[in-house]
Amino acid sequence: MGLFCGVFLAVGIGLATDYWLYGEWVFAPYNYYFYNIVEGKAAGFGVWPFWWYFTEMPLALVPPLSIVLMVFMAIGVWRHYRHPLTWCLIPFVLAHSMIAHKEVRFMYSMALPFFFLTTAGWQYFQEKYAVKKWMVKTFVFLLWLNMVMMVFRILIPAKDVITYAEFLWNWYRKHPNSTVYFVKEEPKNHYPLPITFYENPAQTQRSWYTLPEYKNDTTALRPGDLMVFTEVAKSTPAPPPGYRLEREFSYYPEWILKVNINNWQSRTLIWEIYRLEYADK
Repeated sequence: MGLFCGVFLAVGIGLATDYWLYGEWVFAPYNYYFYNIVEGKAAGFGVWPFWWYFTEMPLALVPPLSIVLMVFMAIGVWRHYRHPLTWCLIPFVLAHSMIAHKEVRFMYSMALPFFFLTTAGWQYFQEKYAVKKWMVKTFVFLLWLNMVMMVFRILIPAKDVITYAEFLWNWYRKHPNSTVYFVKEEPKNHYPLPITFYENPAQTQRSWYTLPEYKNDTTALRPGDLMVFTEVAKSTPAPPPGYRLEREFSYYPEWILKVNINNWQSRTLIWEIYRLEYADK
């Protein structure tokens, strides 16, 4: 009874808040379902297979600690299969697994059930088996490792595209007359999302197309101009006629790009920036 009262209270507060902010009665969960599932709007941002969360979440939570935690969570689900938090977690994960578009952030609301069931699994393990000192030391080491990686991740940009914008800012300071060409197949925005805050309005930026039906002004090219290849995962960067490419910047080092575990590169923004120089020099 208490659980249902909590649900109705939360829904009521949500309805009142939506009415206050939107100025009309809105049922956000239905709109979320209708636009993303019925009309398939979410699929426009990419689709992934049913099992995506089961392979991606261990990577997102940083292995090997994530794998250990998920093992204990599975034990917790097994031992507490009737618990309300179990029935919050399982239907939520299965429902989102059936939705074509998937993102790690969609699972954030399941943090409380996850850690509750993980703790329950650890408690059962302690009761059932003798916990060795090496187990505790390994677990503590993994916790510290995750904390160090968390601090490192906090200090770097959340979006890789920001590092490319930063490079272009610094390039403009040294080469104000250099033109930047964003190489793409067809007309579209330079960046996947608007990043007006990070763009340099004084820098000359143009598009350069790889499909033959779109024409490029080859006479405007000059040595020292930059070409930002935004689709390097699809094809190897090729220079315009009469020019060669000198690599200037890439967020990912080459040795990392040689490893494509779980096809992570297909879900990652991988760009490369090259400087144009005459081919005969």
